[in-house]
Amino acid sequence: MKILSRFLPVIVLALVALSAVPSVAADFKVGWIDVQQVLVSSSQGQAANKVIEARAQDYKKKFSAAKVKLDAMKKKLASLKTVGNADAIRSQERSLDRKIQELDLESKYASKDMKELQKEKLSPVIDELNKVIVELGHSGDYDYILDSRTLLFAGERNNITDKAIAAMNKRFSATAKK
Repeated sequence: MKILSRFLPVIVLALVALSAVPSVAADFKVGWIDVQQVLVSSSQGQAANKVIEARAQDYKKKFSAAKVKLDAMKKKLASLKTVGNADAIRSQERSLDRKIQELDLESKYASKDMKELQKEKLSPVIDELNKVIVELGHSGDYDYILDSRTLLFAGERNNITDKAIAAMNKRFSATAKK
């Protein structure tokens, strides 16, 4: 009986606290957005991605042409090795090594350039999306709007991605008309 009397206040307090949780949780309105989908599907995101993809295709063509030249140089080296001219072989090996180093350097530059271009083109879209999220939060009385990448599970009824895309498209068309 002494043990029960000691734990009774704790049990009562726990029951009161647990009964209050559902009413507190019901007061929160939470939405979530798939940011990647907004970046791909919104007009502003599509315009930015079009520029990025065009640059990527330019680099792809450039590196494909360089690979063809590199393959030709390798074939020439292989044929020189069958003839046995040591000076010509060393010269071709040096040329091949230089070309590989140049290509590696160009590849690093292209990668850096693509990252900078993505940042340049997508940062304004993300900034605009952040404004849209705040507006959706206020207009929809949301307490929280979360990014879907941070969620382990999210019910579709809380998905407001389509609303975000519609708001982004509305802003983009208004900006384009100016």
